[in-house]
Amino acid sequence: MGTSFIFNLIIPYKLNFGKQESVDEHLHSSNNGKKSVIVFFNESTFDANAKTKFEFYGGNLKENEDWNALFNNFSGFAGVIPIENISKYKSEFPDINIETDEIIEVQMNYASIQTQSVNSTWYINGYKGNTDSSIAVLDSGVNLNHDFLQGRITGWQNFISQDPMTDDNGHGTFISSVIAGTGTSTYNSTSPSMVNLYGNYSHLDLFDEYLPSKNYSVKIFSTNISKSDSIIAINSTSNFQLSEIDGFWFELYLNSILVNSSHIQNPNQYYSFIHSVPQTERGIYDLYIKYHKKISSIPLFSFNSSVSFFPESHTEHFNHFTGNS
Repeated sequence: MGTSFIFNLIIPYKLNFGKQESVDEHLHSSNNGKKSVIVFFNESTFDANAKTKFEFYGGNLKENEDWNALFNNFSGFAGVIPIENISKYKSEFPDINIETDEIIEVQMNYASIQTQSVNSTWYINGYKGNTDSSIAVLDSGVNLNHDFLQGRITGWQNFISQDPMTDDNGHGTFISSVIAGTGTSTYNSTSPSMVNLYGNYSHLDLFDEYLPSKNYSVKIFSTNISKSDSIIAINSTSNFQLSEIDGFWFELYLNSILVNSSHIQNPNQYYSFIHSVPQTERGIYDLYIKYHKKISSIPLFSFNSSVSFFPESHTEHFNHFTGNS
């Protein structure tokens, strides 16, 4: 539900809950032995011959990904080139740099660790903001009865339907609480959080290729679990045609290592698994869907899953948010 609501202190907002991030390896190298790369030089411009030679060695330039005379100390372009020709191409230009063109992931609540920086929060520096300001948030809705938001919401509007204000997803309430929460209640992870995940896709919505028969994976959820001796419970189902997909899985990874999974053998039947989180297995958990596509098919599929988990550990009676994501 896309909704707008206004707070008399700070708040409303909108996230796109549509197409999920694809993390399949074919984004970086495909079955025909080519690799997506960024070619760059440590100077403001580069010789056009660098692009000509790139194409000579079987490369294809990416449209609108050319940086020449735009920056003082950087120039270059992006493209796809056969892996076996990269070293030959690089030998033509002693001052060239070639790196993989790939997705860079940032976990919001670990961004400070990944960038080795420290966030100056309101709590540390005493920033209180302008209490005479109002913030509009466009998001999934808001729970008007949430303890953290009492006295904060001054108005709302539903842009999707004429239904009363609700927040089945929970994201809008979470964002609103972070921005303008009263902090009058404490939360120390004694009760699990629940996230409902669903999607309805064609294979070509997510991937460019359709001929090969192989496994394809898409990440649908990521969270940090730092509460030990807790559990992650996942209940899921998927709808697909056995003539197009002959295997469908929900896979749980800890720090990129598979730790648990369920195999959907019969469409529209629910499968569940529970994963325990001991002290030694705290960290970033990712949930993927994976399916095995039959050759030359372009399958349609949908999935529905609920995830029950305990997020970041909280110190009781600590009334400031700690950057959970």
